[in-house]
Amino acid sequence: MASDGETGGGTDVQDERRGHAPSPGPDAVPGERPGDARGDASLAALLRSARTIAVVGIKDREQEDAFRIPQYLQRAGYSILPVNPKLASVLGEPCRANLAQVDRPIDIVNLFRASEHVPAHVDEILALDPRPKAVWMQLGIHHGPSAQRLRDAGIEVVQDRCIMVDHRRLIGAPAAP
Repeated sequence: MASDGETGGGTDVQDERRGHAPSPGPDAVPGERPGDARGDASLAALLRSARTIAVVGIKDREQEDAFRIPQYLQRAGYSILPVNPKLASVLGEPCRANLAQVDRPIDIVNLFRASEHVPAHVDEILALDPRPKAVWMQLGIHHGPSAQRLRDAGIEVVQDRCIMVDHRRLIGAPAAP
């Protein structure tokens, strides 16, 4: 993930590709994969049904996972809505300072923010109308109480998983540009 601590985890996409499993965090439920008990069929269905992904914490540096992963998703056909108050635009799309500035329905909110920032983003997410179908917390990001708040509100939650790795594995990589 990002090297500047934004994502809250020391594991990157390369580690998962090499088969290193993320370690369970303090919010892990016994018997579940850390942060998520969803099966492949459920993840694939979510990825196939989604069209619009708001990426909170997107970066504009090509070497950062928070740039490369949304870029991959854009090439796979998703509409990417960048959310970062420090940037004007990313991937040819205007950046929003926060989720409240997104002017259309969101299918998935993809979080590239450290775990300690998740509760504030959940407040933003729960204030959206309409609410997204799902919240996807990238590899190394998990927050059990926030995940439960989202689930209680009827929002699907994926924690501690890389959306790009799961998309490639379950749906297939997009054609190269």
